Amino acid sequence: MITKRKADWENGVRIIGLSIDSDMKTLQGHIEKKGWTAVEHYWRNTSTCSEVYSVSGVPHVMIIDK
Repeated sequence: MITKRKADWENGVRIIGLSIDSDMKTLQGHIEKKGWTAVEHYWRNTSTCSEVYSVSGVPHVMIIDK
């Protein structure tokens, strides 16, 4: 989807992956294994973002407007 619509979405849509993996090495392994290189990836580590956005399970999808 990201690759196919890149020209249309380039300046307006971002798809972000927020990892709850136990460490950065595990996250990097998943990205490489699944070929998810077009997605922006962040490792939440000790962030409270799951609580802030009421995420109680994975996978979890949400749309956030500007």
